[in-house]
Amino acid sequence: MKDLYNEASSTTFYYYPTDVNYDFEIDDVYKTATLTIRTFHYPTANSLHAFNNFLGNSFRLIKQNGIKKLIIDCRNNAGGYYNSTYSLLSYLVNEKLPEYDSVYQRFKTLTYTQFTAPDDTDRIADIDTAYLNYTKIKQGIYKLKQEEIKVWKPQESIFNGKIFVIVNGNVASAASTLSAILKDKTNATIVGEETGGGNDAHNADIMAFILPNSKMEINIPLRRYFQPVIKKWEGRGVIPSKIIPFTVQDLINNRDSPLSYIYDSLLAK
Repeated sequence: MKDLYNEASSTTFYYYPTDVNYDFEIDDVYKTATLTIRTFHYPTANSLHAFNNFLGNSFRLIKQNGIKKLIIDCRNNAGGYYNSTYSLLSYLVNEKLPEYDSVYQRFKTLTYTQFTAPDDTDRIADIDTAYLNYTKIKQGIYKLKQEEIKVWKPQESIFNGKIFVIVNGNVASAASTLSAILKDKTNATIVGEETGGGNDAHNADIMAFILPNSKMEINIPLRRYFQPVIKKWEGRGVIPSKIIPFTVQDLINNRDSPLSYIYDSLLAK
């Protein structure tokens, strides 16, 4: 997962280099706001608090300026944590949302913990006690208890306008969840390329192990998360309403075709 974050940020093509994980702007001519979300990976309380403040300020400005059209650009967003993903969704989906439909794991407690990578050893105790929140379905299959699934309520300042979401193949994990839920539960128009992350489910909670002989590090997902969407596309990512693949000419001309399509073909109307 760490490599995925690094690779996503190094293949941004026509984006200007930036150290900022998110930004917000308003186009006064088109009365359109753009939220660019480059990651949902906010592992500390301070970074999550800052992100939540950013969202609160952004949607406050949207309301104050009477904005009815919102572009969410999450290209190259490799995901992160549900609590930041649903913080954004709570401003966009006007209904209660469970963080996931269901969660499964194939173990009760971890095995081969002696091979856990040093950076992940402090997670073993939490993972080994997690089974208390799971129900055994059959041998080797445990399902998270329904009461353990957090349910998010919509914000009072819910956005009721038109939503456009730009995605590409580097959108994965929690960012793919965002795209899938917006496509499933709102009027959002998805533009770009099919996401790398699944439309209805994905693996997460990755633990790193060091193989004893080769010393190679491998990352193993521990759980399978099923997303709270009605329309299932098993084995596929989120498929855009309008597919606009990235081309060599886009790279040569530094052209942002998905964003141009939204402005020229959708907002112009």
